[in-house]
Amino acid sequence: MINQRRLSRRVLLGGGIGLAGLASNLLALQLVPKGAQASSAITKISAIADIPRTAKTSNKALAVPASFATLPFINPVEPLSIGFDPSELLVTSEQGTVSKLASGQTLREFTLTVTPKTILPAAGQQFKALAVNGRVPGPTLRATQGDHIRINFTNNSNIALGMNFSGIRSNANDALLKFVDPNASIVYDFDAEFFGLYLYQGFKLPLAENLIKGLYGMLIIDPPTPRPKATELFMMLNGFVFSPITQPLPSSNQLYAINTVAYHYIRNPITGVTANQLVRVYLANVTEFELLNSFHLHGTVFNIYRSGTSLKPEETDSTVMLGPAQRAILEFTFKLPGQYMFHTYQGECAEKGCMGMFNVQ
Repeated sequence: MINQRRLSRRVLLGGGIGLAGLASNLLALQLVPKGAQASSAITKISAIADIPRTAKTSNKALAVPASFATLPFINPVEPLSIGFDPSELLVTSEQGTVSKLASGQTLREFTLTVTPKTILPAAGQQFKALAVNGRVPGPTLRATQGDHIRINFTNNSNIALGMNFSGIRSNANDALLKFVDPNASIVYDFDAEFFGLYLYQGFKLPLAENLIKGLYGMLIIDPPTPRPKATELFMMLNGFVFSPITQPLPSSNQLYAINTVAYHYIRNPITGVTANQLVRVYLANVTEFELLNSFHLHGTVFNIYRSGTSLKPEETDSTVMLGPAQRAILEFTFKLPGQYMFHTYQGECAEKGCMGMFNVQ
């Protein structure tokens, strides 16, 4: 039976009460200089369609006023302490090693390796993840409709698991039918048959720990005719439980984030966006233990392309709701310069880390 309390609090967005006051306080934050950060080992890779990637995050941190000192997980997390930078995850993708098959079809070859890794979704909150290529989420993979995709997958964890590519029509080595033993490898081969925004995710037992452990990433298949040029951003709504997962399963997460680290884009606002410049967000919800999650943007509206499988928007709104593993492409512009918040509309989730800021010039 569905928990009626959770329906009223989250699904009906009752938790949104109080966000107006929270937003007004955040918009009053002042910029202060931030110390030097460790450089990331991740290299920005241009999109297949040569789409400009001018967005970045500020090199200044937002000071936290006294009224925010009591919020959980508000203290900063430095990239050096977790081995990856959410600011780089936001703007980077991989196109793989490109070659031609004998048939003339383009082959894009990627390598995914799962390893145990202790990460810090918030300062002082260690989480034992199963990271893909050393990060959570895993790398954003990118191909073009008609390509052949080959994934060289290695399981360097101590449990048997596999990888599933949701929405891809292929029965080759399906994760639930063929787990990969520890320290073993497998190859996944399939065609990029339809353009759209897809997920890859790990499968292990118990199934309740697949998403919560960090076994996921985006797979973007671009249409043959590229979408209009835009600044592109990759955002995954995720959550974490720090206590052991037991039966009965938790009814919620203890921390919520965009790209793993709570409040990262509050302390490191997204910059490099100018007024009237097209922005495209690839958004995926991988939040476990929640019936729905959401994304709300201040100061404008966006066109919504659910699953990215159409070039025509289905609707225009300032909020989009996503169930588990659902995705959407959002396109928007800001009419005026300024600071613009984005966050989940469930108040509890926003106050536990799932929010950020655009600084528009």
